[in-house]
Amino acid sequence: MIKIFTQYGLEKQASDLYSTGELTISKMVIGDGNGEMYEPSVTQTSLVNQRAELDIIDINADGNIYQFFAKIPSDSESYTIREVGLIDDENNLIWISQCEMDSVLNIEDAVMENIIGVQIEVAQGTTIITKEGSVQLASKEWTTNNFQVLAEKGIASG
Repeated sequence: MIKIFTQYGLEKQASDLYSTGELTISKMVIGDGNGEMYEPSVTQTSLVNQRAELDIIDINADGNIYQFFAKIPSDSESYTIREVGLIDDENNLIWISQCEMDSVLNIEDAVMENIIGVQIEVAQGTTIITKEGSVQLASKEWTTNNFQVLAEKGIASG
Protein backbone atom coordinates (compact mmCIF):
# COMPACT_ATOMS: atom_id res chain seq x y z
CA MET A 1 0.00 0.00 0.00
CA ILE A 2 1.49 3.32 -1.10
CA LYS A 3 1.23 6.31 1.27
CA ILE A 4 2.82 9.63 0.31
CA PHE A 5 2.79 13.33 1.01
CA THR A 6 1.79 15.36 -2.03
CA GLN A 7 4.19 18.00 -3.33
CA TYR A 8 1.98 20.61 -1.68
CA GLY A 9 2.08 18.61 1.57
CA LEU A 10 5.87 18.36 1.51
CA GLU A 11 6.24 22.09 0.86
CA LYS A 12 3.62 22.97 3.47
CA GLN A 13 5.28 20.73 6.06
CA ALA A 14 8.68 22.32 5.38
CA SER A 15 7.38 25.90 5.52
CA ASP A 16 5.23 25.26 8.61
CA LEU A 17 8.13 23.53 10.35
CA TYR A 18 10.32 26.53 9.60
CA SER A 19 7.75 29.12 10.75
CA THR A 20 5.45 27.67 13.44
CA GLY A 21 6.29 23.99 13.73
CA GLU A 22 2.62 23.19 13.18
CA LEU A 23 0.88 21.47 10.28
CA THR A 24 -2.90 21.90 10.21
CA ILE A 25 -5.09 19.02 9.07
CA SER A 26 -8.79 19.74 8.79
CA LYS A 27 -10.51 16.76 7.12
CA MET A 28 -10.10 13.25 5.76
CA VAL A 29 -11.29 12.53 2.22
CA ILE A 30 -12.14 9.13 0.79
CA GLY A 31 -12.80 7.94 -2.74
CA ASP A 32 -13.27 4.90 -4.92
CA GLY A 33 -10.52 5.62 -7.48
CA ASN A 34 -13.14 5.39 -10.26
CA GLY A 35 -13.24 1.64 -9.67
CA GLU A 36 -9.48 1.11 -10.04
CA MET A 37 -6.60 0.74 -7.60
CA TYR A 38 -3.98 3.22 -8.80
CA GLU A 39 -0.56 4.41 -7.66
CA PRO A 40 -0.85 7.82 -5.96
CA SER A 41 1.41 10.56 -7.29
CA VAL A 42 3.24 13.31 -5.43
CA THR A 43 1.78 15.75 -7.98
CA GLN A 44 -1.86 14.94 -7.14
CA THR A 45 -4.02 17.80 -5.91
CA SER A 46 -7.17 15.75 -5.32
CA LEU A 47 -8.37 12.17 -5.14
CA VAL A 48 -9.22 10.53 -8.46
CA ASN A 49 -12.88 10.18 -7.47
CA GLN A 50 -13.64 11.67 -4.07
CA ARG A 51 -16.84 10.28 -2.53
CA ALA A 52 -16.83 11.91 0.91
CA GLU A 53 -15.18 14.55 3.07
CA LEU A 54 -15.10 13.44 6.72
CA ASP A 55 -14.54 15.16 10.04
CA ILE A 56 -11.62 13.77 12.01
CA ILE A 57 -13.02 12.25 15.21
CA ASP A 58 -9.86 11.01 16.93
CA ILE A 59 -6.09 11.39 16.75
CA ASN A 60 -3.34 9.35 18.34
CA ALA A 61 0.26 10.53 18.38
CA ASP A 62 3.47 8.71 19.14
CA GLY A 63 6.43 10.98 18.50
CA ASN A 64 6.23 12.02 14.86
CA ILE A 65 3.75 9.27 13.91
CA TYR A 66 0.08 10.29 13.89
CA GLN A 67 -3.06 8.23 13.43
CA PHE A 68 -6.26 9.93 12.26
CA PHE A 69 -9.73 8.42 12.49
CA ALA A 70 -12.96 9.50 10.84
CA LYS A 71 -16.51 8.20 10.90
CA ILE A 72 -18.15 7.35 7.60
CA PRO A 73 -21.81 8.45 7.75
CA SER A 74 -24.23 5.56 8.18
CA ASP A 75 -26.39 6.82 5.32
CA SER A 76 -23.53 6.63 2.78
CA GLU A 77 -24.07 4.90 -0.53
CA SER A 78 -22.23 1.56 -0.76
CA TYR A 79 -18.86 1.65 -2.57
CA THR A 80 -15.30 0.31 -2.26
CA ILE A 81 -12.75 2.71 -0.77
CA ARG A 82 -9.54 2.66 -2.83
CA GLU A 83 -8.06 6.05 -1.92
CA VAL A 84 -7.87 8.18 1.19
CA GLY A 85 -6.34 11.59 1.79
CA LEU A 86 -5.89 14.35 4.34
CA ILE A 87 -6.58 18.00 3.56
CA ASP A 88 -5.40 21.14 5.31
CA ASP A 89 -7.33 24.18 6.50
CA GLU A 90 -7.02 25.69 3.00
CA ASN A 91 -8.74 22.60 1.50
CA ASN A 92 -5.55 21.37 -0.21
CA LEU A 93 -4.60 17.70 -0.38
CA ILE A 94 -1.47 17.18 1.68
CA TRP A 95 -1.31 13.39 1.98
CA ILE A 96 -2.72 10.49 -0.05
CA SER A 97 -2.78 6.72 0.21
CA GLN A 98 -4.05 3.67 -1.54
CA CYS A 99 -6.68 1.98 0.57
CA GLU A 100 -7.68 -1.66 0.68
CA MET A 101 -10.92 -1.24 2.65
CA ASP A 102 -13.49 -3.71 1.35
CA SER A 103 -16.47 -1.42 1.03
CA VAL A 104 -18.56 1.19 2.69
CA LEU A 105 -21.83 -0.44 3.59
CA ASN A 106 -25.07 1.45 3.82
CA ILE A 107 -25.73 0.82 7.49
CA GLU A 108 -28.65 3.15 8.13
CA ASP A 109 -30.63 1.90 11.13
CA ALA A 110 -27.71 -0.34 12.11
CA VAL A 111 -25.92 -0.32 15.44
CA MET A 112 -22.36 -0.44 14.07
CA GLU A 113 -20.35 2.43 12.60
CA ASN A 114 -17.80 2.51 9.81
CA ILE A 115 -14.59 4.09 11.11
CA ILE A 116 -11.59 4.61 8.85
CA GLY A 117 -8.09 5.33 10.11
CA VAL A 118 -4.80 6.35 8.53
CA GLN A 119 -1.27 6.69 9.88
CA ILE A 120 1.25 9.28 8.73
CA GLU A 121 4.80 10.11 9.71
CA VAL A 122 5.72 13.80 9.77
CA ALA A 123 9.09 15.53 9.92
CA GLN A 124 10.74 15.50 13.33
CA GLY A 125 9.66 18.59 15.26
CA THR A 126 6.34 19.03 13.43
CA THR A 127 3.19 19.25 15.52
CA ILE A 128 -0.13 18.32 13.94
CA ILE A 129 -3.03 20.68 14.61
CA THR A 130 -6.57 19.69 13.63
CA LYS A 131 -9.56 21.79 12.86
CA GLU A 132 -12.65 19.74 13.50
CA GLY A 133 -16.14 20.48 12.26
CA SER A 134 -19.03 21.14 14.60
CA VAL A 135 -18.39 17.99 16.62
CA GLN A 136 -16.93 18.56 20.07
CA LEU A 137 -14.57 15.76 21.05
CA ALA A 138 -13.27 14.51 24.36
CA SER A 139 -10.52 11.94 24.59
CA LYS A 140 -11.16 8.69 26.40
CA GLU A 141 -8.49 9.70 28.92
CA TRP A 142 -10.18 13.09 29.59
CA THR A 143 -13.60 11.48 29.97
CA THR A 144 -12.33 8.76 32.28
CA ASN A 145 -10.35 11.22 34.42
CA ASN A 146 -13.10 13.81 34.72
CA PHE A 147 -16.08 11.53 35.22
CA GLN A 148 -14.19 9.29 37.59
CA VAL A 149 -13.18 12.25 39.73
CA LEU A 150 -16.77 13.49 39.90
CA ALA A 151 -18.03 10.03 40.85
CA GLU A 152 -15.41 9.73 43.59
CA LYS A 153 -16.55 13.07 44.97
CA GLY A 154 -20.14 11.87 45.08
CA ILE A 155 -21.18 14.39 42.44
CA ALA A 156 -23.59 13.20 39.78
CA SER A 157 -21.62 12.48 36.64
CA GLY A 158 -24.48 12.18 34.17
